[in-house]
Amino acid sequence: MCVFFFKGTATPEVLHWIARRQRELCKRDGLYKNDGESYPASTWQWIDGNNDGTAESYYFNPQGYCLMNTTTPDGYTVNPAGAWIVDGVVQTKVIEAGNTMPDTSNINSVNLWDMQPVASYLFSKESQQRTAQNALWSNVLKLSMSNARVEFYAGGQYKTLTMTLAPGERFSDDSEKVLEIYGDDDTLLDSFEVNYKTSPTEISVDISGQNYIKLVSAKQKGGSTSDCLLLKNAQFQ
Repeated sequence: MCVFFFKGTATPEVLHWIARRQRELCKRDGLYKNDGESYPASTWQWIDGNNDGTAESYYFNPQGYCLMNTTTPDGYTVNPAGAWIVDGVVQTKVIEAGNTMPDTSNINSVNLWDMQPVASYLFSKESQQRTAQNALWSNVLKLSMSNARVEFYAGGQYKTLTMTLAPGERFSDDSEKVLEIYGDDDTLLDSFEVNYKTSPTEISVDISGQNYIKLVSAKQKGGSTSDCLLLKNAQFQ
């Protein structure tokens, strides 16, 4: 990746200039693809727009231009200046002098309920659902049936995935499932067994450095079409 920092205001014109300049840097550094055209495209870049030691994140489209005031292809929101925002707040990273690897300690947590999945199957967001213990949950991520899955983009910016896991209210007594959590290259990060007697379980999984996180409802034995896994307060932190 070609990392470029500049002084000034991150206006649309400046961001477009950054894209062109990054192409030049990639060419200089020999970072060509096979077609000879290697430059930031269809990717995120952390840019310190005013040289204050704090970088904002911008998304560049396939043509190398910054998207602004829209939703990116991977489901994130960018403001009129192109900076990534969550609930209206610009997300930042601290850039230490002489260090091109930003400090991620000040990245705000984000609730997966507010994110758009990059891929899903038999997945839904439900305003209300009851657990097998008859607790009424709000704003629930639901994995229905076996092999249900959902994938979110984390961008390597978060350290931990946290959530509360429980079986749904009609989880059959002969069913056993496993919530499997995968990172990049389908690396299994952790797994959690669930049956109809499983109490709501607090989960914390290390996702440091992972760009994509996938949640899968895997069948162990038994089960019916009414079985589902419920996830509450699922967050990247």
